[in-house]
Amino acid sequence: MYWAEIAEARINSYRGFRFLGIYLNDPATIIKRQTMAKHILMRLNKLLVGTPVNVPEDVIPMSLESLEETINAKLGEHTTKASHSVNATSATDMVED
Repeated sequence: MYWAEIAEARINSYRGFRFLGIYLNDPATIIKRQTMAKHILMRLNKLLVGTPVNVPEDVIPMSLESLEETINAKLGEHTTKASHSVNATSATDMVED
């Protein structure tokens, strides 16, 4: 997934569990690129909570608020760089799984 494919990060909760939802510009395209297992899980996530990519609070070593702020800041940096760059999808723009 590339930074340009992410619209925003937002803290959500579902049945008492907090998580960071990663909202995508074109979720269908991202979902289609996944293996069948990931495809099914991402579609289920999107149906249940509105976004196919979610990070549970208990699997990250920082607060959800810090991660949300960090991701949204990075998105802002990417938007600024992409508007000044011809190649907006370089290797440094890739988000690791």
